[in-house]
Amino acid sequence: MFFFMYLLRRLSVHKASYMKRTYFPFFLFFFTLLFTACSSASDSELTDPIKDNEPEPQSKATYTNDVKTIIDNNCATSGCHSSSSKSAGIALSTFQEVKDGFIYSGSWNQIETNQMPKSYNLSAAEKELIKNWIDNGYLLE
Repeated sequence: MFFFMYLLRRLSVHKASYMKRTYFPFFLFFFTLLFTACSSASDSELTDPIKDNEPEPQSKATYTNDVKTIIDNNCATSGCHSSSSKSAGIALSTFQEVKDGFIYSGSWNQIETNQMPKSYNLSAAEKELIKNWIDNGYLLE
């Protein structure tokens, strides 16, 4: 602001008072506009661009809420991996059996490559739930 006052004084030395009266409203308007524009954003209007681009945190899949239904409907059925039939010696009827099947028997690789279940390929959403469950440590609930 002092710079512009300095310019006004310089203009008044070299020019008539007419110039001072002509430029003063322009400088006044310019500064009003500048300070109004810079101070108009409130804290609620400001956003963090990095935070806006982050994906929503994914909830942790659990056996009881997510995986059990998929396994019961597609794997632990009669003639496949139920406790009575145990196809390939693997039963997937309880939490511990399912967990052991994924840890020791390579069940995830067979699901991921669409080798299992034989009668139906799991959807991408179902596979994602199972992968989430595995990645988060085989949570029961």
